[in-house]
Amino acid sequence: MKELIVSKFGGSSVKDASAMERCGKIVAQNPLRKVVVISATYNTTNQLEEMYRLARLDLTGAKVLLDKNRERHVRLTQDVLACFKTDALASVIDDLQVLYQEAEELLQETNQGPKAERLRRGTMESAQQEIMAQLYSIGERLSSRIFCSYLKHLMPGRSVRHFDARTIIRTDSNFLEAKPKWEIISTKGESLLGDIDHKDEVAVTQGFIGMDEMGRTTILGREGSDYTATLLGLALKPKCVEIWTDVPGIFSVDPRILPSAHVIHEMDYDDATLMASLGAKVLFDQTMAPVCGLGIPIYVASTLAPESGGTWIRRLTPAPSPVGMALASHPRTLKVLEQRFGQNNPGILLGEKVGVISIIGKLSGNFILDTFLEGMGITSKVLEQGARHVSFVIPLDRLDEAASALHSRLF
Repeated sequence: MKELIVSKFGGSSVKDASAMERCGKIVAQNPLRKVVVISATYNTTNQLEEMYRLARLDLTGAKVLLDKNRERHVRLTQDVLACFKTDALASVIDDLQVLYQEAEELLQETNQGPKAERLRRGTMESAQQEIMAQLYSIGERLSSRIFCSYLKHLMPGRSVRHFDARTIIRTDSNFLEAKPKWEIISTKGESLLGDIDHKDEVAVTQGFIGMDEMGRTTILGREGSDYTATLLGLALKPKCVEIWTDVPGIFSVDPRILPSAHVIHEMDYDDATLMASLGAKVLFDQTMAPVCGLGIPIYVASTLAPESGGTWIRRLTPAPSPVGMALASHPRTLKVLEQRFGQNNPGILLGEKVGVISIIGKLSGNFILDTFLEGMGITSKVLEQGARHVSFVIPLDRLDEAASALHSRLF
């Protein structure tokens, strides 16, 4: 493994100047943090999606929303560079304006371009998705440019450079759910960043985005920045990949639902993948795949309390007891069902208001799940059962109650 760390910072971790400053200090504290992946600032991707929707019928409304987003990022740039005596502010804002001009042209194309009428009717799915992917990419390109400028001023003794992730993250042409081409990514990453471990340098790039063989922008799926970090891990073979978020690791269950949830300090790649794919929101569900075969660990921690530790994901001997629980409530239930089973899910009506509880890890032989839930008057239906998990469906209005009781019993 190379003497470097790939560090990814999520949208909530770069949502404003103080948040971005916390991320900068984390990078500066460890000289091995040499590749930094930045998500779009909090809610920006949602706003870009809304702009696209508006632009199909109301270009003026879309531009109003774009201008509000522009004002927010300009203010963020001003705030984050305010403590430095620098003339770089104008240059950074000029770079942002170029990106906003690109966004405006994409909105214009959606509303008035030669394909606009067919886009409005929804009869050009590929063209729609190509424009959406290009528009979505603006968010990460904005935030990474701002963060790169901040790092340059925070660490004047080190070389900090901004690079386009699309030069490395090559994908197929499925614009909104692109499949990365691992072999090409490995070759490109080694060629463009392979010697960074020997340099006093930090490279700042974007999560979420890629490029197909025709040079068109693609995205790895919503929340796909985690995946970018581990794809770069695949290419660069770092000591570890860090995922910095606003929670101190992966919890035994969503702490917003159960305050008694605890941090899982160490877990296996496969268990982490199961939790993510079955509804836990801390990680993108494909995050572990690029690095697990290489044995590169993933560390999940909070920018709000970096000293508090976090969760290490690595190859472990399977635990003899449950590791954690994943919850999916309506409408996220529908997404979980479709991801696991496609449209032909096993006997679950998608209109039903149901929730899914998944227990990750091995249940003891003397614990009978059905009997436990029946004792609470809760009807359940097993959805899927494997060697390391069981998932079951229950009425949505009993989800939190059942989760609380199961967590108390099992953890």
